[in-house]
Amino acid sequence: MDSLLESFRILHEEKERLLDEMAQELYYEKQNLKEEINSGHRFRRHLNRYQECCNKLVELYEDKDDLKKEEIGSISGANEFAEFYGRIRNSKEFHRKYPNIIDTLFEEFNDYKNIREKHIDDDTYTVFTDEESYGKFLDLHELFHEFMNMDSIKTNDRLNRLTYLEFLNSITRLHSFNFELKNNDQYESFLALLCDYLTNFIGRAKPLLDIESEIGECNKAFENQWTCGDFPGWPSHLLNTIIQQSASKPDIHQLVNFEDLNTPEKLESLGLDQLKNILQTYGLKCGGTIFPIISKYPAFKCFPVRS
Repeated sequence: MDSLLESFRILHEEKERLLDEMAQELYYEKQNLKEEINSGHRFRRHLNRYQECCNKLVELYEDKDDLKKEEIGSISGANEFAEFYGRIRNSKEFHRKYPNIIDTLFEEFNDYKNIREKHIDDDTYTVFTDEESYGKFLDLHELFHEFMNMDSIKTNDRLNRLTYLEFLNSITRLHSFNFELKNNDQYESFLALLCDYLTNFIGRAKPLLDIESEIGECNKAFENQWTCGDFPGWPSHLLNTIIQQSASKPDIHQLVNFEDLNTPEKLESLGLDQLKNILQTYGLKCGGTIFPIISKYPAFKCFPVRS
């Protein structure tokens, strides 16, 4: 039933309702942390939806296919009255077929109003573990097991007896760990998992925070400190050691002729140990038997070798 002009009207109405709803979310008083987090997520969804409405309206106003021009011409030409009464007939016929149709926008935004006024739980889009207590605490149990399974930790007489609470206290002092503990691929993987978890947690607990901007500022600060050699826990003399160790490692392309190994069968002839060494050089997982590893061959052939 909706004409192009009706689509304009609906989008403008939706924009106005979203603006009003976002204002209500900002000004209503939250009773606890849970309500504050849920309100933030609703605001974020409304903001994203508002931007989508604006983008759709821009496309409609640009009228690249001239549909708006044609519709305006049909209601303003010589037969404007015939067009007008024709639209009335169509509208009556539509409502005769669907007499109990509901204003979906009104119902939807009225539900949001009820959530605020009656303090109804709205955790549909927010998931926390029991340990996280709805954004109050971090749940680092999986990262703790990842940390304790590192080879450099298992062989360390002091750290291999670390408890979970001691691990939580040390997580903010990673720079204090010695160089031998940190200079390996397992520690790099642990840091990547830690960063992923913290980014995900902040996105759930602080939905209105501009995470990308914060990460960008952190990256700039890190690059400056790393370039100057004064990043905590990684002084310049240790960086020189890393560079020297990397330079002493042979290039995998000098050890393996990839032009000759152009099929999985030929790759299999290298043997399991050699294949695992190649995958580790490319920074890929190397667990399992030889056949799953061969299946990764198309993936790592075009990977740049890590320094």
